Amino acid sequence: MFRSLSLRSVHSSLVSLVDRGALKSNESQMKSARILSKLDVLLQEYRGKAKEYEEVVRRQREDMEINRKKNKEKEEEFETAPPPPTPRGIFLHGPVGTGKTMLMDLFYNSSTLPKKKRVHFHSFMSDVHSRLHRIKKKQLEVEGRSFHIDLDPERDPIRKVALTLKEECDLLCFDEFQVTDIADALILNNLLFHLFSNNCVIVATSNRPVSDLYKGGVNYEYFKPTIVMIKNYCREIEVGDSALDFRTEKAKESEASTFIVGDECGEIVDDFVGSWEGNEEVIDLKFGRVLKADRVDSKRKIAEFEFEELCDSYYGSSEYRAIASKFDVVILKNVKQMSLKNHNRSRRFITLVDELYEGRVKLICNASTEIDSLFVTDEIEEEWVGDDDVSPYVNGVSSGTAKPLPGWMDVRQGGGKMLGELASVRELRFAFQRAGSRLKEMTSGLWWKENGA
Repeated sequence: MFRSLSLRSVHSSLVSLVDRGALKSNESQMKSARILSKLDVLLQEYRGKAKEYEEVVRRQREDMEINRKKNKEKEEEFETAPPPPTPRGIFLHGPVGTGKTMLMDLFYNSSTLPKKKRVHFHSFMSDVHSRLHRIKKKQLEVEGRSFHIDLDPERDPIRKVALTLKEECDLLCFDEFQVTDIADALILNNLLFHLFSNNCVIVATSNRPVSDLYKGGVNYEYFKPTIVMIKNYCREIEVGDSALDFRTEKAKESEASTFIVGDECGEIVDDFVGSWEGNEEVIDLKFGRVLKADRVDSKRKIAEFEFEELCDSYYGSSEYRAIASKFDVVILKNVKQMSLKNHNRSRRFITLVDELYEGRVKLICNASTEIDSLFVTDEIEEEWVGDDDVSPYVNGVSSGTAKPLPGWMDVRQGGGKMLGELASVRELRFAFQRAGSRLKEMTSGLWWKENGA
């Protein structure tokens, strides 16, 4: 009976949402929910078997120690049965707005594992980098600088971080799994190896299948083993219909919107927030950094920022997460149209949207154009990527058929690829779609109602 109820936990939650009218029935989501429910059961069973196994091993070690003391001359070898196999995780992928995050959250909330963690992947990697920095700093202070390659696995900082994470959680749930730069790609190979080797189960969502992660990135060949590893330890599930965005459909049901095209958003602020008073404030962030807010009402947890202040400065996920944790309402003024050309600004804005979305922050913003026109890719894509099959550059040198490089373009060493072909920039095309979808939901009246307006 318990097994039957557990098997239906994620699926029944989804059915309940459909029955209440909160969601429309979708077979792809239902199928994914059934698979996630099965994993939930397998994890419960594995946890029980793992405890039994640990107890058996403990008793065998005690018996061996007793026998060793009785017969000092005889060395008894310690042998035991192999541990129970760890269930494979799940990698949910599919187009924007098809319910991947919702399904993972239903699974996470239904899981009875005591040690589990759910995190946005960008935030996770930021945390990993911070942990690595602390370990390396401590090693430098204690042991001094090493002038040789240390091959001792016990001293490997990435291994230490992985083992610490495994102590903290047996189940890791990642939202928006993506790899955009070589540093993360190289760290992930070692990190995931140690997590998987120590029986950590991973469930992740992504807009791309595993085989497309970091596709076209610098030194992509080094990341291929990581792709094979993820496929071995995670089952890939495609979710949703590419023609359907559930966030957009949900936002359409709400008449009110807090996304305004134009110069001012005062009237909509009055409608949703009412009269509020605030003063300019400098917010303390990590590592001695500060952030300027135009107006802050600390009592009501409302803050007003300029788009350029947040997205044209050297801020990242940790700073945006601090905003999301500190304020319930964020007013973002003068959002500009973005493109692949100004990819650093675009990436910061997308990261800001992701962190505010994760924090369930209520957002008001005014922009120069509608959400559907906020991100431009097609026109610039044709200009700087060119023919996908024939590169106009060979080892960074023009073949004679190439147009002159604009000042904001770069060429990757060795492969002759332009900036627009790099994984970090290519990934923005998917991220634009996700950010637009989330913006529509976050600025809908329904979002405000669901999050305590």
